[in-house]
Amino acid sequence: MIKIFGLIPFLIAAAYGSVSDIEILLVLISSIGLAFSIFNLRESWGDWRFLKNLGKTDYGSNYDPRMVVAINGLRSEVARTIIQTIYLSLGIFALFIPENHAILPLKLQIFGFLFRWGFIAASILLTLKSYWGYQIRHRVLEHYGFEDDPNNEQDNIASRKRDLDNGN
Repeated sequence: MIKIFGLIPFLIAAAYGSVSDIEILLVLISSIGLAFSIFNLRESWGDWRFLKNLGKTDYGSNYDPRMVVAINGLRSEVARTIIQTIYLSLGIFALFIPENHAILPLKLQIFGFLFRWGFIAASILLTLKSYWGYQIRHRVLEHYGFEDDPNNEQDNIASRKRDLDNGN
């Protein structure tokens, strides 16, 4: 039984050949971050469009703090989506570059280690920032009520009627 478990790392390594674990990790984290950024981008776009249709702005007489959050969320998620796409592209390209097993000087090894783990850390931080943006959006909706959630179509009709009755 121990012999079978001892072979598992070799079987896994044979499945993806010369690709290193860190490249696979970068592709996985970037993929998850990109999916989450696209999800948040879609929600931010819906928030902005909904508030824009109500005539709300982030300045002037129709100022609404929800519009500030919506615009900020939209800008942030566009930037995060672009950056996560770049990281994912770098990770995919790295999968096709053969691993160099030559002995390098210690300075180059340290630089390579920091460079690779820097990409991983940056991708994780971007994914966390998308998650925090998601949390902020839902905290604002909890404060103002979910009837203004653009994804909640039934409550949007009642909200629009209420805004029209109030002259907004």
